[in-house]
Amino acid sequence: MKKIIISIIFVFTLIIGCIVYVASASVDSLNDIEANTEKLIEAERTVVTHSATAENIIEQVYEANGFSEDDRRTDIKLNISTSINRVNSISNVRSSDSINSETNKSYIYDRMLNSIDYFNSLQATYYHIPSTGYSYYSTYCIQQGENPKSKELIYNENGELISSCSFDGKYSANVNGDAENIKVDADIQKQKTKSINSIQNKAIEERIINDRINISAKEIKSENENNIYEKLPVDIESSKKLDFVSLVDSKKRIKYLPEENEDCYFYRNNLPQLPMSNTQYFSQAFAFGFLSDFKKWNIDKIDEVLDRECFVISGEIDGDYSEKIKTQKFEMWVDKEIGALLALEGYDENGDLSILLTTSEFVVDESIDQSVFDDLSNL
Repeated sequence: MKKIIISIIFVFTLIIGCIVYVASASVDSLNDIEANTEKLIEAERTVVTHSATAENIIEQVYEANGFSEDDRRTDIKLNISTSINRVNSISNVRSSDSINSETNKSYIYDRMLNSIDYFNSLQATYYHIPSTGYSYYSTYCIQQGENPKSKELIYNENGELISSCSFDGKYSANVNGDAENIKVDADIQKQKTKSINSIQNKAIEERIINDRINISAKEIKSENENNIYEKLPVDIESSKKLDFVSLVDSKKRIKYLPEENEDCYFYRNNLPQLPMSNTQYFSQAFAFGFLSDFKKWNIDKIDEVLDRECFVISGEIDGDYSEKIKTQKFEMWVDKEIGALLALEGYDENGDLSILLTTSEFVVDESIDQSVFDDLSNL
């Protein structure tokens, strides 16, 4: 009998122990869940705080530069009917009130001043005769978003590499070649007598596209001891936070400063980091100089350049800017979707060519082989 009682007590004790253990484990598990939940909440608080801080910075800089709620940039929609698209008759287009409306001109102006907002990736090659200085070829590629990178190669009129720039997301490296390579027969006065088609060398452009893919910054740096090399760290996130001009209405980005007795032009940060090719993909200077006075230019038609729909615009400029760039009349082709400048012809008071930009490659939002970009960490 005693043995039976002892056995019953042992079993009862064992059962009670199991219950206590399970209850204890449940409590521990609940504590773990509670602790993990607290960590998640704290992480979310951190993310929200970081985001709010970034937003506060850009807002504070916006206000510090004298801009108010009335100066806010808003989304501008095109007001062009499908029946007007691709019209070839300039006279018919100009007779239409809609295509040259204030809204449509505002749309083009805004796109040119904010073009980097409208593409994720870009691969392009163009030729440019500026109003002053030497003509050059550029081939470049840009990747934006979470993994920003970019690269450009600049060549003189003879197809000799004169500079390069690479951005790997953390560093930007510039390599400027031997200055003697720049000094070729590229005098604009001599080029005025040439036709536009004879100025541009297609063979050079085809070759330099391959160079962009095959030549690295390290190779460029090492092949010539006369190269001038500069590598700098880039905090792209800080640049975005400080890009307060992105919040400003395009028409408000020219502000008269009484104390300086002159206009101040507010430029956005060149986030892709390319010093030369922004002439095409981010043509803020041309937008300010050619299009800020809506009365002096017209949208002639919508045409195609390299399978891209473009606004064809013509107009006149005068005053100090006209004298500076030796140009009075112009015609430009502006990408309808992203606002990049695909072509430009400028003429002086005698009708001679004073400025030119032509494009031979322009690929938007297609995947880019990552081997094209340079890793500058060990350069």
